[in-house]
Amino acid sequence: LTERYRDAIFGSVDDARPVARAILTRRLLNLYKNVPKTKKTPDQFAGSGLIRFKQINKDSPQGYLTAPYVWLWIFVEVSNDQADPILRDWEFSDYGEQRALLNPVTSLQAKSWQSFEKFVASFRCLKSAVIEEDELTTISEVHAGA
Repeated sequence: LTERYRDAIFGSVDDARPVARAILTRRLLNLYKNVPKTKKTPDQFAGSGLIRFKQINKDSPQGYLTAPYVWLWIFVEVSNDQADPILRDWEFSDYGEQRALLNPVTSLQAKSWQSFEKFVASFRCLKSAVIEEDELTTISEVHAGA
């Protein structure tokens, strides 16, 4: 995937944080205006197919950027290469946890609902990290999505 979407990812490393913020907070954007703190419109980011722009209705230029979960996984790799601490502690490969669930000997380890609680807390931290210090935001932006 990194090879397939190299231009979408590495062509906009400086735009990664503002785009992540727009996605994670479901910020309402205008199709024809630049995403805040970037020099590109939502349509330009959506051109690669990795990120999508979903209009709120057909007749409106207003909408949201969305991206699949794998986009965050790729972003982790990019941010680690760029020494951006935003996703340094994010864990995607929970195969060990899944294996432990299948083995009754490891019953003392975290259960799936405990892992989900950890995921939700981590996701909230991630959303907080993409909002800049002293930047105005709304409660609904912070609590949008997961």
